[in-house]
Amino acid sequence: MDEITATLESDQVKASLQRLGETTMLRAKTASKETADAVQLEARSRLRRQLLRPTGVAEAGIIVEDALHFGLMEVGWIVKSVYHDERFMYNVPIWIERGTKRGKPGSHDSAPRPYFWPSVKLEIANHERRIAEAMDESIQAEGLGD
Repeated sequence: MDEITATLESDQVKASLQRLGETTMLRAKTASKETADAVQLEARSRLRRQLLRPTGVAEAGIIVEDALHFGLMEVGWIVKSVYHDERFMYNVPIWIERGTKRGKPGSHDSAPRPYFWPSVKLEIANHERRIAEAMDESIQAEGLGD
């Protein structure tokens, strides 16, 4: 025998492939939320250690929001640092992260005390793993795996 004949039910494969994108998006969104929450937790912890007099206001200002609220993308979360204290200026998170230079008389200079970007960098490998797992789970769920 020099030949092999195979039959493939392509309708099932096509249907699985059409569902795969949506299935993957849902699982990726869950994985991304886990990453955003981890970044938030780490950034709050680092910021608390960086502040001279932590009050909890700055740490509470590190929030996670669904990217859909900004019309950016269907899958994703935004971790941002906002400062909601009327007694101080809104640039405080930037000043802590990047430091300040002495300007007008009476102003201060301070060295950078990074808390946000180190927290993001710490989660990069974990996020990549979560997304890969989400993709693998989606492929298996749609019957396209092994």
